Amino acid sequence: MLGKTTNTLLQQTEQQTQSKVPAKFKTSFDRVVLAGQKLMYSDETHSMMRSQLDAPNPPEINVGEGVAKLMGILWKEGKGTIQMEAFIPASLILLCEGMDFAEKAGKMQVTPDTLAAATKELMSSLMQILGITPEKIQAAKAQAKPAQPAAPKGIIGKAMGA
Repeated sequence: MLGKTTNTLLQQTEQQTQSKVPAKFKTSFDRVVLAGQKLMYSDETHSMMRSQLDAPNPPEINVGEGVAKLMGILWKEGKGTIQMEAFIPASLILLCEGMDFAEKAGKMQVTPDTLAAATKELMSSLMQILGITPEKIQAAKAQAKPAQPAAPKGIIGKAMGA
C-alpha cells in the first residue's frame, strides 16, 4: 500500500516507481492511484477482488489480472484521457497494493519472482484490455524510427559510392 506496505520489496518497488514519474504527471498519477485504491476497496468491488484471489491460477497471476481489470475500469471511467505516463506507474503501485493485500490474507508470499510474474501478467492483461496488439507496437516502432539521412553529395558522396 502506498506508504503502508510491510513487505520491503513492495516498499522499494513503490518508491522506485514513484520516483520515476515525471513531475508534470505527478498530480495525475496521484489521482489515478487514489481512484484505484477507492475502487479496490469499495463495497461494490471488494468482493470481486477477493474472488479474484481465489481463482484457480497462481495468486500472483490472479493479482496481476485483477489489477489490470481494475485499471480497465479506471480507463473507461476516464474515457481514455489518462496519460500513460501516470496510468502505467499507477498500475504498478496498485499491483503492490494488491500483492500486499494477498500476502496479508495468507494467499501468497511476495518474492522477486512472484512480483515479476504479477507485473508480467499485469502488463500483458493491460495490453489486451487497452487493445494494444503486437502489430500496433511494431507499427509504432516503425513510425518512431528516424529516416535514413540523405547520402552526402559532392566529393564526399562520390568517395562513398553515392
